[in-house]
Amino acid sequence: MAICLDSLAKGSALRMHVSKVPTDTAPANRFLAHLRRATTVRFGANRSVDVVAKKINLGADFLSWEHERFNIRRLAALTLSHFESPTDPMRRSLLDTPGQVDLDALTANVQVIAEALLRHIYDLPDGASTSSDNSAAIFLDDTAGVQKDRLQSWIERLTSSARASQIVVETGKKNPLLADFLSTFDHYAHEAQLVPVNVDKKDPEFVLYGAVDDRLAAYRVKPAVFELVLATLIAAYLGLVYFAVLNAQSVLQYVQCHAIKYKTS
Repeated sequence: MAICLDSLAKGSALRMHVSKVPTDTAPANRFLAHLRRATTVRFGANRSVDVVAKKINLGADFLSWEHERFNIRRLAALTLSHFESPTDPMRRSLLDTPGQVDLDALTANVQVIAEALLRHIYDLPDGASTSSDNSAAIFLDDTAGVQKDRLQSWIERLTSSARASQIVVETGKKNPLLADFLSTFDHYAHEAQLVPVNVDKKDPEFVLYGAVDDRLAAYRVKPAVFELVLATLIAAYLGLVYFAVLNAQSVLQYVQCHAIKYKTS
């Protein structure tokens, strides 16, 4: 089962988006039960997890949620998000800056999802109501839980460099962000590896356009005062030439007179 994460850092609401309502025996339904149980154990009845089912529109240019790509291949998948609708304008807004992140909400959502994953992996019961039962225990306590400082550092790291797909593809393993991911995953999972995805040329599901190479030129120019002085000198020079052309005969006589006086002296 693929669990896709999309926008979990605003508000305390948590919604599970699926292509159709899961059956009682479906993996998504069991994960939903663990998710709700983890939410109740950690936050009580103040928070809830809602299910939003939306059919896949194969005729649309873009899929609404990431899990739909897995469902098309008949793989169990779901998307967790605080958005209720995929068309919410804030989902792809330029105003979605790091300053808009609610770190407390992000920390709470990460804790709940991690708790639900542990319960789902170890197949723990989800219907217990007593705190003495192991199913009501909190696995990620303050010592082994989510660290808010680390979340903040990752947010700063992710927003400090461009993450465009074509840039990541062109740089490959040399991309600093991918290198950080691989280093972190390898430290905790010990089986991290980078798997390239080749696009089908006949029926491409996505197209990555390369970066456009261009040259940017910068010129250092003189101040405006320099242009004014230069224009004044040019105007004075042209004025002298014009005056000399109009009075060419007088200028020649003046020059000849001075030349004769210089020879006689």
